Amino acid sequence: MVASVAVIQGAGGSLGSHFARHLLKRTSLSVVGTSRDPAAAKKAILDGAGDGFDPSRLTVLELDVKREDSVAQAASDVEKRFGAKSLRLLINASGVLHADKSIRQVDMDQLLETFQLNTFGHLLAFKHFCRLLPQKNDMRKSQADSADQDPANGAVHPGLSVLASLTAKVGSMGDNKMGGWIGYRASKAAANQTIVTLQRELSMRSTPSIALALHPGTVVGTNLSKPWTREEDAGKKPGVHDADTATAKLLDVISGLGEKDGGRFLNYAGEELPW
Repeated sequence: MVASVAVIQGAGGSLGSHFARHLLKRTSLSVVGTSRDPAAAKKAILDGAGDGFDPSRLTVLELDVKREDSVAQAASDVEKRFGAKSLRLLINASGVLHADKSIRQVDMDQLLETFQLNTFGHLLAFKHFCRLLPQKNDMRKSQADSADQDPANGAVHPGLSVLASLTAKVGSMGDNKMGGWIGYRASKAAANQTIVTLQRELSMRSTPSIALALHPGTVVGTNLSKPWTREEDAGKKPGVHDADTATAKLLDVISGLGEKDGGRFLNYAGEELPW
């Protein structure tokens, strides 16, 4: 059977819930959202989503990225429900921003939470869900190279699986001109390194899968961005979007990638960003 499951880690947030909505509408994949509060996440995904999709394709599981046993259990639940080689797409969308403006404002508790949500949780999701990636022989047997039989409906290249994390342009060391937000920047840079290292491992394994770091731009109206953005600015400046637009653009980027595109750091327009 062709890999037919998309997992959105952090599906209760603005970006995670909109990723899930788009995938329900644009594909025939089974969509699995994960959250510390599954009921709230399901509500966030379905409220205001409108019609045009089958809500029975949505499964929401409990997952707390601060607890590895919780991540492992969610991966086991997906395997039991959908099969051992079922993973087509994983998007890590969890994140937090504590805006320390200088090194003197760094707080240990906030720093630990920042790395737990922005880096370690993403890494642990990769660790436990990776085993659900199909191998090349699985893909051949499934006829996944036939686009008209592919439940991804073009959202992921036929015969390919994608592991992606939302990082951020401010995690780029090459682009850091202003400083500030040191904990957030460091956690995103560490997440980027995780992506590059994971891609090296995927390249040595017999799995047609790629890992990506993705920058959504400045997304207004989210819990993370509300203190620094205005919702009315969406679309008025390059790279400033609402969550619906940002996630649609990132899924468009993913849809255009092939097996040779692993280990890249891309923005919402598919442009390469410096590490």
